[in-house]
Amino acid sequence: MNAKPNLGKGLSALLGDEISMLNSNADNDLQNMQGYRKLPIALLVAQKDQPRKYFAEQPLQELAESLKNSGMLQPILVRPTNKQGSGQTHAQTTQGQFEIIAGERRWRAAQQAGLHEVPVIIRNLDNQETLEIALIENMQRENLSPVEEAYGLKKLQENFHYTQEMLAERLGKSRPAIANALRLLQLPTKILDDIQTGTLSAGHGRCLVGLDENQAIDIAQQIKDKKLSVRAVEKMLASLKTEKIGGVEQHINTNTPELNPNIIDQQRKLQEKLGITVDIIEKNNQGKIILNFTDPVQYRHLINILLA
Repeated sequence: MNAKPNLGKGLSALLGDEISMLNSNADNDLQNMQGYRKLPIALLVAQKDQPRKYFAEQPLQELAESLKNSGMLQPILVRPTNKQGSGQTHAQTTQGQFEIIAGERRWRAAQQAGLHEVPVIIRNLDNQETLEIALIENMQRENLSPVEEAYGLKKLQENFHYTQEMLAERLGKSRPAIANALRLLQLPTKILDDIQTGTLSAGHGRCLVGLDENQAIDIAQQIKDKKLSVRAVEKMLASLKTEKIGGVEQHINTNTPELNPNIIDQQRKLQEKLGITVDIIEKNNQGKIILNFTDPVQYRHLINILLA
């Protein structure tokens, strides 16, 4: 089996010379379902597993205006929704639809701009390749939100049994970066919505991972009300602890001195490097470092680092 290309290199590396065909007048046989051509915009349909779920209206309108003035210079990557048999005629084939793999934002803007046809590159790709390309295209081109990225990574894990190491290799990212992205999905939906809309940052979200749901939502509200920085949230959490009173977890102030800012910074760096939650407990120059793993893959990765 041939090795698949590293998607972290970008779409241009994946598509190769097909991008350079943009200005050609090549009339490829549509039954082959490969290559560059223009298609009626009505034949294109959105991908149901598209990682991007939120399209900001203002940038979309701006892109639509640009398309009205200059046209679409970058083709949309699509695949046939059904395999075409060799016995079908040209007319029968053109009646089919094409699923958008990369370029849904341009397709939406083209509709707003009133375009009747758009340039596309047609590729016969399977579901796994389609999801991978859609994810990396959004990550590189359109600032995919941290939450959308995390859901896309999770779908690759669930649908195609990817480990975090495999995701890192395929998408050109570090394994800790993949782990940090996936950790966000442990947060309550309300907080994920705030990260999605930009009300909270991914850094804020990572601070809240592992907290009780009500506790996390309460602190998230404080972040929004007081416009707290990530560092301020880290310091606030360092001065709090969770105790069980009568079997019920309660969030109380410990009245103990705040952690040394250097230790807080080191804790944050360890979390980013290892891709797991790290707790540093220090008092009178003594203490412990707690490394929290959530699955066997994280455990093995951590052991390998410690024994290296």
